[in-house]
Amino acid sequence: EYAPVIILLDNCHEFFAGKSKKGKMAGKDDASGMDMSRFQKDLLIYKNQALKKEDRVLVMGCTDVPDKADLKLLKWKGPKGKPEKQGMFERSLYFPRPGHADRAILWKALLQKRVSKFQGCVPGDKLSLNFGVMASLSDGKSGGQIAEAIDFVLTEERVSNLSTRTPLAESEFEGYLDMCPPTADEGDKYLSFLRSVSGIDAILKARKKAKGEKKKKK
Repeated sequence: EYAPVIILLDNCHEFFAGKSKKGKMAGKDDASGMDMSRFQKDLLIYKNQALKKEDRVLVMGCTDVPDKADLKLLKWKGPKGKPEKQGMFERSLYFPRPGHADRAILWKALLQKRVSKFQGCVPGDKLSLNFGVMASLSDGKSGGQIAEAIDFVLTEERVSNLSTRTPLAESEFEGYLDMCPPTADEGDKYLSFLRSVSGIDAILKARKKAKGEKKKKK
């Protein structure tokens, strides 16, 4: 009735944590202390058995610690076998930490989004931040941390006073950004995981082998 629908599993590693050496599930990473891995079997059965193509439902997951999840559970193996053994996600995408230009674009887009939430139109000179400077101030920060900084500074009261008070200044965001720990640049680690979960290493190996056999025949 409501299709198309997107189901988002945030911090999906909590649902698909593997078993520890003692045989217990290692998925108690939720802030509430709840063991999210207890929903693992139900999610896999729902996605692989209950959902049909004509339902037009897309299941997505995101995490910044994919190595905490069981690769066998994350990667969809195909329709054969029990649904709880087929794996979850059919495709994987890696989004690297935003660079300087990316952060400048994020600042502008997220700032406009925040202001429009409370007030439809604000004079341009009241929002004239130097986004290049903002990108430098937020070096090492994630997109989520930039969004949090904007939400922290641009309260409903601050937005309502933009027309009468001093225009926004870059310095207003410095305090919050200083409190945010920089995100680790673990691109190599994530790319390695992506190669594993996507099977690209196996594909490249098979292609290399096929080329070698072709040369031998010549």
